[in-house]
Amino acid sequence: MPKIFQEQVSSVAVRIQLEAALDFAREGDVLVATKLDRLARSVADLMTIINTLEQKAVGLRILNLGMDTQTPTGKLMLTVLGGVAQFEREMMLERQRKASLGQGRRQV
Repeated sequence: MPKIFQEQVSSVAVRIQLEAALDFAREGDVLVATKLDRLARSVADLMTIINTLEQKAVGLRILNLGMDTQTPTGKLMLTVLGGVAQFEREMMLERQRKASLGQGRRQV
């Protein structure tokens, strides 16, 4: 029977449920995430999660990408898309920062 771990936290909060899921996972299990950007906050974070799972012989599936790390192609695509996801996040944060600076200057 599958065990479900679910959380909604900010990008800087401690991710208790993710840590619990990683701790709970056993050899032969598959950790399933709905989206890559919901699983990892950066490429370094993603690589840490993947290494943890590999050490435990646990697979990883990302549902919205149809990706499975139990295949060589899936591992490659996950690494590449993790880099793209980090780039998109950094661009979004930069736009937010510029927008907040622009609003602050207009309020005189």
